[in-house]
Amino acid sequence: MKIDIEQFKRTFFEESEDHLGTLERELMKLASDAQDPEAMNCIFRAVHSIKGGSGTFGFTDVTSFTHSFESVLDAAREGRLVTNGPLVDLSLRAMDVLRGLLEAARTGSAVPPQMPEVLQALDALLHGDRPAAASSAAPVTANKSAEWRIRFRPAESIFRTGMDPALIAREFETLGKLKRVRVDTSRVPVLKDLDPLNCHLSWEFELEATTSAEALRDVFAFVEDGAEIQIESVGQHAPALAAALPSAVKARSSDATPAASHAGSQAASSIRVPVAKVDRLINLVGEIVIAQSMLEDAARNANTGGGIDNKLGDALSQLVRGTRDLQEQVMGIRMIPLASTFGRFPRLVRDLAVACGKNVRLETTGEDTELDKHVVELIGDPMVHLIRNSLDHGIESPEDRRSAGKPPEGTLTISAETRGGSVVIEVRDDGRGINLERVRRKAEREGLVDPSAVMSDDEILGLLFRPAFSTADHVTDISGRGVGLDVVKRNVEALNGSVSVSSQLGVGTTFRIRLPLTLAILDGLSFRVGSNVFITSLLSVVRSMRPAEGVLRHILNEGEVLALDGATLPLVRLHQLFDIPDAIEDPTQGIVVVAEHEGGRIALLVDEVLGQQQVVVKRLEEHWSRVEAVMGATILGDGRVALILDTQALARCGRTEPAAAMSAA
Repeated sequence: MKIDIEQFKRTFFEESEDHLGTLERELMKLASDAQDPEAMNCIFRAVHSIKGGSGTFGFTDVTSFTHSFESVLDAAREGRLVTNGPLVDLSLRAMDVLRGLLEAARTGSAVPPQMPEVLQALDALLHGDRPAAASSAAPVTANKSAEWRIRFRPAESIFRTGMDPALIAREFETLGKLKRVRVDTSRVPVLKDLDPLNCHLSWEFELEATTSAEALRDVFAFVEDGAEIQIESVGQHAPALAAALPSAVKARSSDATPAASHAGSQAASSIRVPVAKVDRLINLVGEIVIAQSMLEDAARNANTGGGIDNKLGDALSQLVRGTRDLQEQVMGIRMIPLASTFGRFPRLVRDLAVACGKNVRLETTGEDTELDKHVVELIGDPMVHLIRNSLDHGIESPEDRRSAGKPPEGTLTISAETRGGSVVIEVRDDGRGINLERVRRKAEREGLVDPSAVMSDDEILGLLFRPAFSTADHVTDISGRGVGLDVVKRNVEALNGSVSVSSQLGVGTTFRIRLPLTLAILDGLSFRVGSNVFITSLLSVVRSMRPAEGVLRHILNEGEVLALDGATLPLVRLHQLFDIPDAIEDPTQGIVVVAEHEGGRIALLVDEVLGQQQVVVKRLEEHWSRVEAVMGATILGDGRVALILDTQALARCGRTEPAAAMSAA
């Protein structure tokens, strides 16, 4: 059997990315609470795990750098360094270098140019002049040499994960004097039963070192799952060390501590699966849903005499329920919490606040809200744009806030919650708000708005999303070039979502992003226009009706509208938009479907409402270019293809002339 070392490398880089996320999250915790020992332990374990894996694959730059980084963290853990702002700042810089080194190891690119400077800073912090940390918990014998006996029986599958037990011995040599290594071969089977990919050996190490039992146990951080580890202190200072660290002495990873057992159970209850495999599974389930719909349609057509046979009907009902359950479970595989995206923002806000000279507190809620993995991965950059915009333009300086009667520390709130079949993400600040008059004047100067035009507040705020439009008086490193909010709008709409903004002068601004839970499945309402079938999201549909005489009107600058419930709704004639012949043109003879979009409602003129159904979304971009007002297509039960309409884009088309709308489509 040939071992694919590249597969193990890919796994290492994936796990290292997880460790970097943990490292950043815990460093931000440490920045707010320097006395959190568990945060420091998590940071140390993350760096140590990356160090162990990099040594396995011969990534010497990563191994060397993490060793220096680890030494500083170990000194802070033992109380020999003060855990304060400068230590956190340097650790964040070291984390950035480590991320760059991992990328260099993965792609073969150059190492980060700031690495020598950060290494020098780490060495200066570790060995230079510094105030001693007062810690009554530090053992008085911490700097005295002791002898340790360590027994290590790894999991049988250790070789299959690409790990080399010899690295354990090399790591011990960096901690002290490795006096003896014994190998236990009693578990090696006879030759005919021997599997060279399984590990049947165990080891006993005798080490003389000044380190602690916790530090010795950290050597096994990368290989402790399924292993048996026993650490005993022997020799002159054994009693004092054992008393100081009772939880680390004679510990076995299989049953020693609840934390270790819990970690092992977590590892055993989850597996890593390539996203491509999940996508193929979802596509297959989608095909099953389509086949089930076709089967239902065929059964109805084959039993024109008196309905579907009872047995066949029961079987079809069971198939529908089972297919829907299967579909929901498979879709759940791709759903991940927004915590992976929200975790990036504490560091971002901290760095931007320092760059802007502002005091900003970040509050987040709804990190456990789940979205499709693809959506979560792509929504991060638009949110970064909004955060940068809030810190640069929204939140005032401490002096300005005091003058306005506000606390000097501004608040940026990021929240997420599920509403129906969508997730709403808000980025809200308590800053100066948006001056609508200033926005309008800037738009008039740039020729975007007629000075005589009457505009609502929402329409003025919508100007902020125009390409290259910016109200900044000067360009900074953070914003002001007019390439932010239009990018946010374009990226969000590419995910079939929408973005809006509301603001109150002197109080603050809120950006609101609405996203679909998933891009693969849609609960839709189907309707017919001529001989064509269209579908729109059921969540956006408010009502359907046959309008009475006299409700259709023409309004200057608004076009054709429908007067309904005291409001006027833009009327979109789908047969004109898509050039469909033989469709109903008189609204009083057809059906009007009222649909919501961000900021209002529109009325769609259709021939007939067919009903609601769950459809599998097929994206047109896979074979054709993007089509305005169309978010995808699906295959119906009778084999026909139906277009899935985007009500947000339809609202824009409804405000244009038919010819212009068709040109855009």
